Amino acid sequence: MPILSDRDIKKNLEDREIDISPFSQKNLQPSSYDLSLSNNFLEFIPGRVINTSSPPEMTEYILNNGSVRIEGHSFLLGTTEECITLGNRFCARVDGRSSIGRLGIVVHATAGFIDPGFSGRITLEFFNFNNLPVEIEIGKRVCQIVFEELSSPAERPYGSEELKSKYMLQKRVTESRGYLDE
Repeated sequence: MPILSDRDIKKNLEDREIDISPFSQKNLQPSSYDLSLSNNFLEFIPGRVINTSSPPEMTEYILNNGSVRIEGHSFLLGTTEECITLGNRFCARVDGRSSIGRLGIVVHATAGFIDPGFSGRITLEFFNFNNLPVEIEIGKRVCQIVFEELSSPAERPYGSEELKSKYMLQKRVTESRGYLDE
């Protein structure tokens, strides 16, 4: 599957096959688009057991400005400021930017694949491998999305009724919904 260049990303934005909202020309890279950190976060409640068959117990918080602090060797869910919409001909991958990775921060621990048809904000899985706390400013470009064209349009894109897509139209950071798996 070919990766879209900046030229192809712009063309597909114009054709409405892909949408990035809000869009900023300064975030467009040669073969990706940089995504920014929103102000909405989820953190596991200390001392609780995480059970995959029930909703996780988490604390949500919203920062109106400033930065989020990720303690050393800790995990935090965040989200992108941008809402991404993919047409049936495209999938995408999200990964951290090197400037964040070089501080010891993993931005997307495991689930960086985005299916055709997805629409919503991207939940980010931050882990700090560093021994030291790291503060990241709200609005900072923390990750990049790479768009790939499928060999043919998806027959059952994400959000199709039979797929029971759990993360469609996310407007805020979203906890694991694995407990809804059948």
